[in-house]
Amino acid sequence: MSDQQIFHYVIAAGIIFPYCAVGLIRWRRRSQELRAPEAKKTNNYSALRAQILNWKCPQASSSTPDTAGNPCAVVMDWALTSGVATVVAVSDGSASIYYSSGGGSIGGGHARPAIRDAALHAVSIASKFLHGMQLTDNFPLPESGGVIFYVVTERGVLMAKASVGLLSTNSHPLSELGNSMQTIITEYRILDTTVQ
Repeated sequence: MSDQQIFHYVIAAGIIFPYCAVGLIRWRRRSQELRAPEAKKTNNYSALRAQILNWKCPQASSSTPDTAGNPCAVVMDWALTSGVATVVAVSDGSASIYYSSGGGSIGGGHARPAIRDAALHAVSIASKFLHGMQLTDNFPLPESGGVIFYVVTERGVLMAKASVGLLSTNSHPLSELGNSMQTIITEYRILDTTVQ
């Protein structure tokens, strides 16, 4: 090999090496990015659910100390195969749906009168079911195939459990309340289809 050939190889290596080094550095950074764990999305489900269950209703002068008082919110926790759906109806017409797996719908009561009406109806009929409910300060989620209703009143939160199967027969004492909460879900679905 002549000196001239060695000189050409050195020059070629001097030109090619930096490109190879830059390519190797880029490849390594890209492979690290691909292997890096994806940042977890914040799931506000527990915080939103706790906020409504711990909400203090405004006191009405008409309630007496021995009664639960007027309902100001209804919460229905419904066990699904993928987690829990929590449906909320508030006495101001607000209605929300939260999913334990993340996501949900908030603010529909202002966007669609039918959602507002469904929320107001659920809260207004909730007082019919208070006598069969227990006062609680513990708010567990339902087991598979179950539904738990929480009614937030001036004097505290009342709770009752039912199975999805019995509620769907419309023969369970809480079927009417369950159906009114299901109306909120239905109206949100209608809203979603009209928005798309």
